Amino acid sequence: MPATRSRDRGEVLDQASPRSDAYTGMLVVSLLATIAGIVFLWMDYHEYPDQKPPAVKAPVSQIGGARPAGAAAPAQQPAPGAPVPTPPVSK
Repeated sequence: MPATRSRDRGEVLDQASPRSDAYTGMLVVSLLATIAGIVFLWMDYHEYPDQKPPAVKAPVSQIGGARPAGAAAPAQQPAPGAPVPTPPVSK
């Protein structure tokens, strides 16, 4: 299909530019929010020091050892074959 030609030769018609709508505003808001998020992430990242932190030893478990002050005693396990108590059922 051939291209359409205008009757006036070489004359440029004034065309109205498209107007901004709500979606253009949402695009601008999301761009600003993304830029703000990147800035906050960069600020948080640069609060950490550049060198490695010192190594920390893991605490050693002492099975059967002394409990720390204020720690509760472990619960008693029922004897094998003993009936398990059940809460009363209300009707």
